[in-house]
Amino acid sequence: MIGFVRGKLSLKSTEYALVEVNGVGYQVFISPKTLWNLPKVGDEIIFYTYTYLRDDSLRLYGFLDKDDKQMFENLLQISGIGPRIALAVHSVFNSNEFEEAILNQDVDLIRTIPGVGKKTALRLILELREKLELPDLTKVVKAKISDKVAKTMKEAKQALRNLGFKPSEINLLLEGFTIKEGEETTVEKIVRYALKNITKR
Repeated sequence: MIGFVRGKLSLKSTEYALVEVNGVGYQVFISPKTLWNLPKVGDEIIFYTYTYLRDDSLRLYGFLDKDDKQMFENLLQISGIGPRIALAVHSVFNSNEFEEAILNQDVDLIRTIPGVGKKTALRLILELREKLELPDLTKVVKAKISDKVAKTMKEAKQALRNLGFKPSEINLLLEGFTIKEGEETTVEKIVRYALKNITKR
């Protein structure tokens, strides 16, 4: 198995990149998000790679981050999930964002992944929460905030996603937001707090 490939970026396309290593060109399949973050052709690059071997194919899938590669590997261990969907997940989320979506059991957010319907989203939540040893959402909610506040926070995050913010950006914008015991909060209040924080970053 090839764990990583380091060399000169010779070509980049919508589906793969070519990396030249000692005169040999390695074809590394990538997600659109990885393509967006590649350096210019001719620069040195390192891909953390997963070797996908089947009777009729041998492919290298590459990632710029080790955690994203691990997320890809975790996804492939789920029945019915192949490289196409696993790479589509990476196109939408980084590893931290995806873990948060799994923890929050956010079916609608996970369904934004191309090729993932409601049944697949539910299966991802069920199997990955157990595999990654993520806590049950109900336990987290009861330990930290009420069901009502949790629902309001979820609606506020959805509103911010509708405005074009990514999950990772939303987490940063909501840093420091607190709810005092017995205090009422609203979606509008949470969204205003997040938008106010834009100017501070």
